[in-house]
Amino acid sequence: MPLRITVLCHETPFPPNHGGRVDMWRRLLMMSRMGVQLQIISWDYGILDSERAAAIDRISLQHIYIPLKRSIAFRVRRIPLMLRYPWFASVRWPLAHLASITRSVSDFGPNILFLDGWHGGLLALYLQKRLDIPLYYRSHNIEHIYIKAQHEFARTLRTRIVTYIADVHLKKFEFSLVNRAKKVYDISVADMRYWELMGYTKFDYLPPLFDPDQSDSSSVTEPSYDLVFLGNLNAPNNVLGIRWLLDEVMPIVWRERPSTSLLIAGSHPIPRITEQLATLEQVTLLPNPVDATSVLLSGRICINPVQTASGIQIKNIDMLLTGRPIITIGSSLSGFPDDICSCFIVADNALEFSGAILRTLESASSDLCNKDLLDSYFGKDRVMQLLQDMGT
Repeated sequence: MPLRITVLCHETPFPPNHGGRVDMWRRLLMMSRMGVQLQIISWDYGILDSERAAAIDRISLQHIYIPLKRSIAFRVRRIPLMLRYPWFASVRWPLAHLASITRSVSDFGPNILFLDGWHGGLLALYLQKRLDIPLYYRSHNIEHIYIKAQHEFARTLRTRIVTYIADVHLKKFEFSLVNRAKKVYDISVADMRYWELMGYTKFDYLPPLFDPDQSDSSSVTEPSYDLVFLGNLNAPNNVLGIRWLLDEVMPIVWRERPSTSLLIAGSHPIPRITEQLATLEQVTLLPNPVDATSVLLSGRICINPVQTASGIQIKNIDMLLTGRPIITIGSSLSGFPDDICSCFIVADNALEFSGAILRTLESASSDLCNKDLLDSYFGKDRVMQLLQDMGT
């Protein structure tokens, strides 16, 4: 009998246009292609349009969409929950739809519940208890540490308020998810060590995956830019990393090599970024790109100046697939195994980073990671191991 899984996605994973969605969508896509029968529960704001719905229907037997609203009434009804649980979990509690969702999951008859990200945890814990279905949890970060770091990175009052509210009750809730799960799959080996030091033995490493519809095409793609950065252009740590790159690193590079071109691509750039880039003729901004791989292949060198608090940066995995040289600051590799870290050029200050860029631009070739090694971590083999583990 095929494995049947009810997956709770903290947001609707299509289109896969930022890190969290990319991570979920690629895993769902590979599971579906390997014969897993999927029921997907997801949340998002607004009405789910037909294109997004059709894409999810192609990989699942059933999709339960739970709309979120920004209205005052929607939020006020969840204030009692917020007194006990984190805000982003509270807003995803389905209230009047709970009974119909429970019936749908019961009728689907899943072998397991797979909670992808903590936000849908209230519903997952309820279904686990009510229907007596084993719960598997995919952790994207040490969430209570990650949100505190985002609060420290924040530079606007609104972001500081949002990250402060998000942190309330989060640590206690995160521990309850870990304790109730039969097994936890972690995005990061560094995050796993945090939990293992507390005595937990139920963790296993499950990094984000390569795009199953892409392959290494660096040999047939001629780069248009010297350097390329890809990442969302609104998260506080990403914004700080880009500003450090533009203010401290690139002036050194341009003094030595004035023609060096840079492509910065990503979703939803904030005004501070667009305004700064508009003043730099060597820099091109590509907002909301559709295809990550083609963007990364448009540069001779992939760069990542963004720090990581916990979890893992999916942009690093996508850069590995291109076969291009990759220059990154050391903290961005947090969560990767040592043999994967060796595939990157690490530079931790402006002089090192600019020097690495200049040296690599002058180099005719680079040492690439072994493809079998990459596939063992980020390819189909890892998904097969996951399904065997959950099916036993």
